[in-house]
Amino acid sequence: MALRNNTVLRLDTSFFEDAEVTQFGYTYKRNFELARYNVDLSEASLLQVSRFKDKVPPTYLNRLLYRLQPHLRPKIIREDLSVFDPELCNARGNLYLDGYFTSEMFFAEYADVIRKEFQLKNEMNQLNREWAAKMRECNSVCISYRRTNFVNNPLHEVCFMDYYLNGLKKAQELIGEDIEVFIWSDDNEWTKENFKPPHKCHYMTHNYPDFHEDLRLMTHCKHHVIPNSTFSWWAAWLGEWEGQVVVAPERWLNSEEIAYHHVIPNRWHKIKN
Repeated sequence: MALRNNTVLRLDTSFFEDAEVTQFGYTYKRNFELARYNVDLSEASLLQVSRFKDKVPPTYLNRLLYRLQPHLRPKIIREDLSVFDPELCNARGNLYLDGYFTSEMFFAEYADVIRKEFQLKNEMNQLNREWAAKMRECNSVCISYRRTNFVNNPLHEVCFMDYYLNGLKKAQELIGEDIEVFIWSDDNEWTKENFKPPHKCHYMTHNYPDFHEDLRLMTHCKHHVIPNSTFSWWAAWLGEWEGQVVVAPERWLNSEEIAYHHVIPNRWHKIKN
């Protein structure tokens, strides 16, 4: 959106400074990872963020400016997850955008720029280079089995084991040849013990907890079966090539009010979950 409107994008990273988040009985803390990539980014200052969050650096001048600017406060735009709003693509002015924006409808015309910038600055280590080469030599299918904070989550728990198995079956039908499955998970022990597809499988645990390295390696798989996870979505999207097959769930969230149909590109293959 910043590229389209030829404007400056500044990131509010204050979320990552907050305490651990507890959701549906699962506690986690997210780290800010974009600085690892070749992304041209600028972080918003505390004073800039204060215009929205009432967090002001403790100096007299900053407090004075804060008291004088309420009528100048920029517009806050929160993404409506239930529908794609094309007006957001052309939003202009001093704006604060809040959302996932996990739909290429927001940025499809800049796909080449985004894929170039979302390359890690550091080189792959030897082990990951060997795995990447192996993925390129076979009909590799990436599966990222999402559990942890999705288990017993009434909104997000929509992809069960049958979905992943049916997704692999669909992928093999579309590819037309034997497949080799590369499995990532945020619950490695459970996945190795319980998820055993009828294919040659590799459980990819060696990068943990360097998830940015996992994401990069996932993009080297030729094909993907993704759950309702933005992490998996980006792995498939960033790793796109002409013959790619991506299988995705029909339902992204367990809610009739939040359809989220615009998340899955038309060229991907949706199956029931």
